[in-house]
Amino acid sequence: MRINLLENMKIKTKVVLFLSIPILTLLFFSFSSIHLKYQEQLIAKNSLGFISASFAISDLINEIQKERGLSAGYVGSKGKLNKDSLLKQRKLTDEKLKQLNNNLKIVGLQQQFLGLIDISNSMLQKLKMIPTLRIEIDNLDDARFFDGYSEINEIGLSISEYLQALIFNIDLAKQNDAYTSLLWLQERSGQERGLLSGVFSSGQLSAKQFKAFSGYSAEQETHTNHFFTVASAKQQALFRQKMQHPVIAEVRALQVATIYKATKNDLLNSLQILIGYGGLIHDFKNYVIRGQDQYTERYEKLYDQATGIINIYRTLPGMSQKEI
Repeated sequence: MRINLLENMKIKTKVVLFLSIPILTLLFFSFSSIHLKYQEQLIAKNSLGFISASFAISDLINEIQKERGLSAGYVGSKGKLNKDSLLKQRKLTDEKLKQLNNNLKIVGLQQQFLGLIDISNSMLQKLKMIPTLRIEIDNLDDARFFDGYSEINEIGLSISEYLQALIFNIDLAKQNDAYTSLLWLQERSGQERGLLSGVFSSGQLSAKQFKAFSGYSAEQETHTNHFFTVASAKQQALFRQKMQHPVIAEVRALQVATIYKATKNDLLNSLQILIGYGGLIHDFKNYVIRGQDQYTERYEKLYDQATGIINIYRTLPGMSQKEI
């Protein structure tokens, strides 16, 4: 039946039929290739949008870090320092905030990235805290502004990490991983810098502040190690070069001063325990009243310990004559 059908066809019809098969095959592969190229272009476009959003986030975070640090100095000095600089910085932060809003709206409108929409909305909600935080700072209220700014930055960095997972190009994803590590390093450094700004403005270092300072330092080391794990040799060399800048030496000096400030406090607290009630004063009083040798022996032991602490205190780096 099929043979008869072909035999009854006109030559022109047979030619068209036989030619249509390779043409359809060619069209199929052409369409597949075009579709694949379109998908690659779409992925590249999305990746570019994600990277642009990541840059906008890092720009805003950088400005918030500076605003946080200036605010810490302003509050720590009871409004005597950083007032003009802080007002100028707030304007810079607001400019970057507008740019980020535009980027998040463009990227967030893509419904296939629902997780990104959720975390972006969370970021936008947190950013609404800024006017309230600024009012508290103007009122010299240090209860929550530092943590408030830090929460905003950490959500922003979480978005950068989320965007990294959406970049399908392996090399780009790896580069973004290294970049995100630097952003986290910058944030922990900014937190440390802001904390120290408040400490040196107020002249006080509490146990809670020193604990936070130690945590920031440890996390900086963690993020630095991760950067060197994923970054290229050229990027690692550039990082090392930047770390040789004289400003870094000044920061190191402040870190050392903070560590020794905590050491000074520990030594003075230990000295106070040794010489206070229950220590040297207690044993001296008991010896005067009772005249028993056991108090003399214990007194001499505590006296040697107290003298040792004073000698250590005298030799700490950066000690002023007044402190000695």
